[in-house]
Amino acid sequence: MKRLVLTCFAAMAVAGPAFADAKGDVAAARDALDRGDPRAAMAQVDQAIKSNTLKGRDLASAHALRCSVLAMTGNAEPAKVDAAKALELNPKSSEAYACRGAIAAAQQDMASALAAYDQAAKLDPKDPDVAVDRAALLAVGGKPAEGIAAMDKVIAANPKAAPAKRAKWYTDRARMHAAMRDEAKALKDLDVAIAASPKGSAALADRYFLRARLHIDERRFEPALADLNKALTLMVQAQPIRRAVLYAMRGSVYATLDRNAEAIADLDGAIGLVPEGRPDLLASWYATRGRVKADAADVTGALADFNRSLELNPNEASVLSARGNLELRQGAVDRAITDLEAAAKLEPNDTVTLSRLAWASVEKGDYATAVERGTRVVELRKNHPLALWERGVFRFLDGRFKEAAGDFGKVTAAAPSNAYAAMFAHIARSRSGDTGAELLAKQSDSINKAAWPWPAVQLFLGQTDPNAVVAAANADPARAASRLAEANFYIGEWYLLQNQKQSAREMLQRSAASGDRTLVETAAAKADLKRLGR
Repeated sequence: MKRLVLTCFAAMAVAGPAFADAKGDVAAARDALDRGDPRAAMAQVDQAIKSNTLKGRDLASAHALRCSVLAMTGNAEPAKVDAAKALELNPKSSEAYACRGAIAAAQQDMASALAAYDQAAKLDPKDPDVAVDRAALLAVGGKPAEGIAAMDKVIAANPKAAPAKRAKWYTDRARMHAAMRDEAKALKDLDVAIAASPKGSAALADRYFLRARLHIDERRFEPALADLNKALTLMVQAQPIRRAVLYAMRGSVYATLDRNAEAIADLDGAIGLVPEGRPDLLASWYATRGRVKADAADVTGALADFNRSLELNPNEASVLSARGNLELRQGAVDRAITDLEAAAKLEPNDTVTLSRLAWASVEKGDYATAVERGTRVVELRKNHPLALWERGVFRFLDGRFKEAAGDFGKVTAAAPSNAYAAMFAHIARSRSGDTGAELLAKQSDSINKAAWPWPAVQLFLGQTDPNAVVAAANADPARAASRLAEANFYIGEWYLLQNQKQSAREMLQRSAASGDRTLVETAAAKADLKRLGR
């Protein structure tokens, strides 16, 4: 008997530390989960369960915790097994019911999710984690205001909770505020969350990422870059896809700031990290890089990126439209129209695509169709000055000078300093019978007289001559080519208004010969040459 007692005592002496270690593993797993490190949490809780030293409610709690980790990482089926095991061991496990709620929510079964969380809250009404998860469910289910109210209560009732946990709560509430379009409160919560986050944690990197997105929404690009840089520093060892998303976002910010080389480098990095990644993400990144390359005048590279983007996602209207626009600028008009019409079919009311289609009609010499499309854009954009300017140009090209003058007049009323609109308005009025320059002279008070195209305005006011306009256009070598194309057009129009058709034809031919498809003036020169009969 004495031997048996000693043996049992020895067994207890061995089991005691192992049992304590298993509990420690569970506690460490909870800490890891609070830090936003599910991988570490899984390793710890898995070790605790496999130790075979936990019993009863302790084992139920471990299974419920592993359920939570599995649910968080998208492993619904094994998570369900752990939830069932936890409830078998402890039918009153609020944590297991909460995990069932998380699984149901991930599967978009909101009714079951809310019922599970309600049961969890009933079993343990003081558990802040259950209240937080239920609040998040309300927010995701389209009730962010109720979710915020619930989060307010949790945060107020648990001032002494662990900093990492409170950081998560503030982050959750920040997301809810963001869903309510209250960026100021969301940013305030994220500031608190970041200050409370453990240094170097994956959760801290995610919070920098989220704050960067809010800064971007508010067009605060420098703070956004600072946050993205911090997040990338923290994610050196993170999974490639997470780092790729950060590089792509930073690349988009650089693109917005016209820092094209840096934008391309970041987008190269994003694509290089996950070359066989999710097609939708890759398509978006190729498209963004294509737009940056187009802005940087790398037409070949831009077209290659647009092509690759559309291979991955053939029905993205914005990319079809962007590729069509680039083709249009290169003179591949038929290919451009094919892309632009496909984009318009997908997004019939997209004004950018409709405008590009109107310019494609201009390239075809079909000015009447350009006017029709321009009118549709004016209707959709509710008489926006840019839409009125384009329709005015199309009407001018179609010889509808009185109507064009009306559009240009509205543009100059909205933007009195716009010298181009003022000149086109004057030309259109003159071509429709009003030959006075009094209105142009009055409008000239608002025009910058130290910058181009003021010399062309002076020509119509009788204050200079064609040679001086040409000299002014050539003054800046970097811009001479496009400015000379403009100058030749305006000089040609000036000659036309004086009925000097031969001189007008010569100058208009020079403008048209520039081949610059981005200039309104070259298109207008071609239209007038057609009217003059080349």
